[in-house]
Amino acid sequence: MSTLITQKDEKNLRKLLAIAISPEKTFSYDELRGYLYGIAITPDVIDPSEWVPVVFGDDKPEYESDEQVRELMGTLFTVLNRHVAAFQDDNLFMPFDMKTIREKDVIGILEWTSGFEEALSLRPECWEEHRDLDEEEQDRLMNSLVVIEGIVYPEDAVDMFTHLPPEELEDMGVDISGNSANRVIQVQLFMLQALEQSIETIQSHGARQEKKRKEAARSSATPFDVPTSIIEKNKKCPCYSGKLFRDCCGKKEQSGGETSRKGKLIKVDFSKRSRSSEEKIFKLSADERTGHSYQLEISLASTEPTIWRRLEVPGAVSLADLHLIIQVTMGWENQHLHQFRAGKKIYGPQVADDYSGTPVLDESRFCLSDLEREFLQGVIYTYDFDDNWEHVILIEKVLPPSESRKYPYVIGGERACPPEDIGGAFEFSSLLEYLDGSREKDFVDRFAQLPPFDPEHYDKDIANQLLKVRYDDQ
Repeated sequence: MSTLITQKDEKNLRKLLAIAISPEKTFSYDELRGYLYGIAITPDVIDPSEWVPVVFGDDKPEYESDEQVRELMGTLFTVLNRHVAAFQDDNLFMPFDMKTIREKDVIGILEWTSGFEEALSLRPECWEEHRDLDEEEQDRLMNSLVVIEGIVYPEDAVDMFTHLPPEELEDMGVDISGNSANRVIQVQLFMLQALEQSIETIQSHGARQEKKRKEAARSSATPFDVPTSIIEKNKKCPCYSGKLFRDCCGKKEQSGGETSRKGKLIKVDFSKRSRSSEEKIFKLSADERTGHSYQLEISLASTEPTIWRRLEVPGAVSLADLHLIIQVTMGWENQHLHQFRAGKKIYGPQVADDYSGTPVLDESRFCLSDLEREFLQGVIYTYDFDDNWEHVILIEKVLPPSESRKYPYVIGGERACPPEDIGGAFEFSSLLEYLDGSREKDFVDRFAQLPPFDPEHYDKDIANQLLKVRYDDQ
């Protein structure tokens, strides 16, 4: 079992696929695995509203309840984010050992490759010719794409082999005699021998282009402006269409549609190409650990007195990592959605198409150091869109490698963060009045049953112990 997908994840993903309206249009489990792998390595942000419908052939699944939607779709995005994090950490590998595959494994590998090809077809321009590649690199990339297409559509690759001399076919171990079915099988099996190397080549190309994409994003960053409006509290549909739940999956009627599974969008001329040349969050590479870090100040807006934390964070952590660090250091329980807002750009988990009418950039694809200028000006981190807890995050110092810690560390802080689901800043203010006795009688019915809460208590040592536990296996 891949560490990217737990047994519980697999159970939820299989259940998600099983409740699809059109099974004939819906991915198999192995196709879904390959699809998520392909999305993770694509050097472009693909909105869920684009890639999720492909899984189900444009027909929304028949969910039993809102809770089921959150659980099953939440698993889908959690697994994707693990793939993206592993890719960013250069720790993403094919889930098959091609040297020891058995006959019973072949169908799963073929389906995985089919899903992988579907993902690449969402952004064919990412895999076309690039000026920064020399001729050898370009040939290697195109040959790798030929292998993928040859496995998924072997009947289209047969012509390439029929034009080769018999002695070369013999050297390759390909026998294309016999009927058309035998020729297709022989071609497909031959292509499978080059699959692992082809995936590595395509993935390396994706990593290079992703780095350039990030550099371009940094250069186009916009100045910081503090959002003044409260985020809309109407619930977005958990299927991530961008619509309200009542107008989407909340409807009893399910509308059908033509499948959006495209396939074969990678334009490869098989007749002219030669054969191919021979998780986790909170994980930093050795090189990243030796880099610079930042001293951050995080303060919770709309609370009086101010609740704040000061901590040091390595520049290489992703925004997805930073979210978890904030949860630990502030004292939240990570029960709700969140987002980062830097100027007009929003970063967050790929769990909703958008939160406020603006496309959400995948937080796992951006490091703290990628947004240094934005954090120097100030970034808003919002947690729990119902209670709307806004945190202002500022870089106070940029620390060179010689002065940097290897892991996040809390330097100081004051006061406890509000209890989860208290109701927002206004209700929290009422709770403080109840606790200090100034208006105890007014709020006794509202707060008497709450667990003990000391608003003045904050223990940075406990927070640092929790951070240390997360890094124990580093």
